[in-house]
Amino acid sequence: MRRVRGLHGTILGVLGLALSAGALAERSLEDGVFSEAQAKDGKKLFAQHCKNCHHPKKYFDGKLKEWEGLTLDQPYGIISGLMPQDNPGGLWGEEYAAILAYILEENDFPAGAEALETGALADIRVTAP
Repeated sequence: MRRVRGLHGTILGVLGLALSAGALAERSLEDGVFSEAQAKDGKKLFAQHCKNCHHPKKYFDGKLKEWEGLTLDQPYGIISGLMPQDNPGGLWGEEYAAILAYILEENDFPAGAEALETGALADIRVTAP
């Protein structure tokens, strides 16, 4: 029995290291973390729900500098929890992700083949352009 517990401990330790290493693996905004179609949808949603309070020229200048070092789940949480001001949290998760994709596109990050998924946001670190 002692050997089995030791083996279990070893297996659990190896799995823990693998999970920790996976948690450290992050994607870059340069990896194309959103699709062009998603950013296009986000532009429409931004115009409908955000533009009244956040003029694109003023809003996008320096926005990613404020977010630098965070993972995308953090600004997503702020946006989805507090916006729009007249209906906080009133959009679908995919709509908030599309708005975030539009913000990234406006900050000159490249689009990729896949849409930005809310489940992957914690794996994407914000780097200012």
